[in-house]
Amino acid sequence: IIPSMKLHERRYSEVENRIRDILVNSDKDIGVTIDTQRFLALPLQKEGFTFEEVIYTVRGLAGKGYFESREKDSESLAYMALTQKGRDEWLLSIPLSAPNKIFLSYSTVDKILAGKIKQKLDSVGFNVFLAHETIQISEEFHERIILEIRTCSHFLALRTVNFTKNSSYPEQECGIAIAFGKKVTPLIVDTDPGEYGFLHLRQGFRFNPNDVTESCARLAEDLKKVL
Repeated sequence: IIPSMKLHERRYSEVENRIRDILVNSDKDIGVTIDTQRFLALPLQKEGFTFEEVIYTVRGLAGKGYFESREKDSESLAYMALTQKGRDEWLLSIPLSAPNKIFLSYSTVDKILAGKIKQKLDSVGFNVFLAHETIQISEEFHERIILEIRTCSHFLALRTVNFTKNSSYPEQECGIAIAFGKKVTPLIVDTDPGEYGFLHLRQGFRFNPNDVTESCARLAEDLKKVL
């Protein structure tokens, strides 16, 4: 009996992995209706899995809150949709916010200054994410940025005069951080906080780019108080 149970567990695990693969490579985002029979069962039956194995696996995923029914009968899984929990915990396996993990948003014009800030903060125990240093060319850029913001413990915006001039990404990153409820600190470099939109409500930090070591030392002390 025990070997048989282990065989069944392996089969269900294989079905779950294939369901994940199908969803990752599709346009079925959160809340989009999925026809279980046509979209999952039929393709997987062609691969040698049974209809019962597919439905059993889907029911188990629904029991974890990863799928929700799209019919009046909440127990029916003929039509269902991926939930936010399903996307984060299961489909993308997004981890919880990591302690001391910093997301530094900056203009690419300021990437040298951003790199110096990362080096100084990393040396005293922080883990600073810089897009141009960390993201590989083959990676899905947008998904990685969202993931890094979601899992950071603090968001820093390097507000130089270049911040909004060359790209809309830095401002969008700030918006995502605010939407995720992250602790956000603008690093003020020769700019007026009154121009920061929603960020002007956040306590800014006066950063001196001519003395990165001293500024980062003060910044590190402030960060340690709130992390």
